[in-house]
Amino acid sequence: MITMLAQSLAEVDPWDAIKRFGDGEINKAALNCGLHVTCPVPMAILKAIEVEAGLALPRDTVIRFEDIFSE
Repeated sequence: MITMLAQSLAEVDPWDAIKRFGDGEINKAALNCGLHVTCPVPMAILKAIEVEAGLALPRDTVIRFEDIFSE
């Protein structure tokens, strides 16, 4: 599915890609390729596009889960 997504995104318009959440071509292509709605790959692609277009700094993005309820 990731390979299919990569092939469907040969060229990307950065401004279209970062439209309102869920409306951009990356998210639509990811769903069309069968990726799960919480797949982190589309988010990583969007972050890379932002950096490459000069719209964001090249900083790490981390998703971390912490168990705040256990003692």
